[in-house]
Amino acid sequence: MNPDSFDKGVSPIIAAIVLMAIVVSVASIVGPWFIEFVGERTERTGEIGEREIGCMYADLYIRNVHVEENEHEVNLTMEIENTGDGELSDFWTEVTHEDATISHMRPENYDQVLREGSRRTFVAGFNATEKGNASKITFYSEYCPGEARDELEEIYFEYTTT
Repeated sequence: MNPDSFDKGVSPIIAAIVLMAIVVSVASIVGPWFIEFVGERTERTGEIGEREIGCMYADLYIRNVHVEENEHEVNLTMEIENTGDGELSDFWTEVTHEDATISHMRPENYDQVLREGSRRTFVAGFNATEKGNASKITFYSEYCPGEARDELEEIYFEYTTT
């Protein structure tokens, strides 16, 4: 055996060129996906941030509630005022019953915009035959559920189950 035969191999220049070709090809495949991924996350984070800042000063006030009961349904007619800053929409009503169950319902005009400082009447109904007596009403905007909400805990109306 010749001791010089072990000195043969791939030239360092060729190895560097092959390695760079592999890096460039992987980058060309992964790069566009990564740029799109980061762009989507940045856009979504910005939207959430804007919404959170907008919700900091959102608030609702239940001015009046009229309860209309019939044999199988209770209708709540609520006058709601937007007492915070900004417009609100996408509303929900919750009724907490005496047995601690909660009925979630959308008012009839839940998707209408309630502008800053304005009032609107919302009507929500629920089946009265299943739940028993009610003790609390919560009205809130799904857009800002933690801030744009009001509760009436002193309200108590009875309806009979059949």
